[in-house]
Amino acid sequence: MKAFLKSLDKKVWYSIEYGWTKSKTLFNNWTKDKSINYNWNNKGLDIIFMTMSPDEFKRISKCKIAKETWDIIEVTHEGTKID
Repeated sequence: MKAFLKSLDKKVWYSIEYGWTKSKTLFNNWTKDKSINYNWNNKGLDIIFMTMSPDEFKRISKCKIAKETWDIIEVTHEGTKID
């Protein structure tokens, strides 16, 4: 999964690995960079959501931040890594 996410775009993976923080200002007042980072977070979320089984999706479906979603998946499957 990690390799797949990295292969799509490094900015998608960056938003998942380091997170995104919602701005406290109204969306209309966001800078261009804040809007772009928001879009990368949403792309990461979308990819993760699309690749999950229905049971996994139930666990993460309320998440709004890609990193939060990834962290839940990692904790859920801790100890099941294949190296």
